[in-house]
Amino acid sequence: MKKTYEIDLTGVDTYGEFHNRISDALSFPEYYGNNLDALYDMLTECAEERVITFLHTEEMKEALPSYVEKLQKLFADAVEETEGLQIEFV
Repeated sequence: MKKTYEIDLTGVDTYGEFHNRISDALSFPEYYGNNLDALYDMLTECAEERVITFLHTEEMKEALPSYVEKLQKLFADAVEETEGLQIEFV
């Protein structure tokens, strides 16, 4: 059975806040590096099947459009690489 995570991105307008939210929601370890490489590692190294849904993404898309594009590419790559991983933006 897939574990489901919902991450509310309301008010996220910095890279740091995004990484804080995802790190808290997915219980990343203390050593998580708060960057895209570390995020990719965390997503692809976990063996559990999961669905990660990002809610209220509009503000972040407006504040950090190029970062959101990088995240979407990273997530697509992670999903392709990792069996049982599903990521959605709503």
